[in-house]
Amino acid sequence: MTVMEVWAQADLLSVRMTLVPDQQAGTLETLVLRAIVAGVDTRDDLADIFGLAPRLVDGLLGDLWRAGRISVDLGTEDERVRVTSGAKDELKEAEKGEGAVRSGSQRAHSENLAFERLTGRALPFFRTEPYPKDRRLVVPRMLDDPPATKLARGDLLEALTATLDRDGSEADGFKVDEAYLAPDVLGSTRSRRYVQLRVRVATDPAGDLKIQVVDDDLSLWQRDLATRRLQRLINDEPTSTFVKQLSQGAKREPLEERTLQHVMRDLSGVVSALEICTPAHRQQAHDRATYLARQIEAYANALVLREMDAEVIRTGSRHREIIEKMLEEATRQVVISAPWVMVRGVVGFRDSMLAAVQRGVRITLLWGIVEGPKALEPETLSALDVIHEAGRSAGRGGGLFFSRNRGSRIHAKVVAVDDRQLLVTSKNFLSGSDNDELGLFLEAVPGRPSPVIRRAPSVGDGRGYRPVRWARHRVARAAGRAR
Repeated sequence: MTVMEVWAQADLLSVRMTLVPDQQAGTLETLVLRAIVAGVDTRDDLADIFGLAPRLVDGLLGDLWRAGRISVDLGTEDERVRVTSGAKDELKEAEKGEGAVRSGSQRAHSENLAFERLTGRALPFFRTEPYPKDRRLVVPRMLDDPPATKLARGDLLEALTATLDRDGSEADGFKVDEAYLAPDVLGSTRSRRYVQLRVRVATDPAGDLKIQVVDDDLSLWQRDLATRRLQRLINDEPTSTFVKQLSQGAKREPLEERTLQHVMRDLSGVVSALEICTPAHRQQAHDRATYLARQIEAYANALVLREMDAEVIRTGSRHREIIEKMLEEATRQVVISAPWVMVRGVVGFRDSMLAAVQRGVRITLLWGIVEGPKALEPETLSALDVIHEAGRSAGRGGGLFFSRNRGSRIHAKVVAVDDRQLLVTSKNFLSGSDNDELGLFLEAVPGRPSPVIRRAPSVGDGRGYRPVRWARHRVARAAGRAR
């Protein structure tokens, strides 16, 4: 199996950040606040208590004042300092946790990072090269290259922290609190860098070129993403210089895919062998186990961050906005589960439902907290019938399908749209209730499937939430009979 080095293109980014002191500075501010509460409430008294120069105390008080933690009786002889009610609450919370409030001191700073286009990750500038060793092995730019504006905040902070830890300089004693891209990154950049990646290439029995990214600097998820994008490039542009150069080094042999299961198997093997590992090799075995465990952790974190976006819904108004958004963006199917359905609740979403069914969307409604015969109120039935009739009249296959006179024995409050969006909530959104309740809205990231949402309630295949599976046959019967 041939291992080669390819070069991913990277753009130079200017990142602005806010630095705050590390935990020691926060501890000093906490001590000052507690001293003020105890009655040491002038600049000179604080300087005497802590043995600090008055200039340093002025700086500390300035930071606390800008953070809204103290007020100063200006114009008086002593200019006494008082702790605000918000700061007192912070002190109480700090006693329950780490014992120190967050530092109010801040410093503006800027750094250059690299945005690697193949995987969409941020990298410290020192991890890149100004020129590739072989320009024929530079990964071409693709139309679906991720934009720098989609960088996750966590990725930025991680790259910046690595940069500051290596460079030191004026950031010593500070840590990154917030970061954002400078406005000029919204346009194209003329500064180009290159990132080396190790790949395996081979030709399968059919003669097709296959590629697999094996670079240890990438997490499992990043390797998977890079492999899929490179393989698509090979399939779409077989005559490009990049693909031709890869082909020259490829041998006819199968590629063994390395999955999460492989890593877990390796970790299990390393851990099992620790008991019989000789002292001379024990550190090496521990390092190997740590590396594999971090690969698994990084993969799990990547799934959470990149398979879908998640939002906690806390208010009734936000529930309404989210459900209307879901109905407006539905393309094929909507599954709604609501134990209580009343006319005022249906009317609240009538316009969005009408528009959906007229586009050809099939809306399946599961209702009723008890099983057995129980008709909906006549006004509710009438409102639902209007929506279904609008879909039937449009002639695109859309409609609202539900059982008219039998409950589904279901307590779930769920809205699932296609395989892209899912809302699970405690709010009875079709009863017309104005109460604020808690819900979780999940939305698949564009261009990437989300297995979590795909396993959500589905009338078509019967998989998903158990009560929905139980109730779906009643809807099918109703759809064939009454609808």
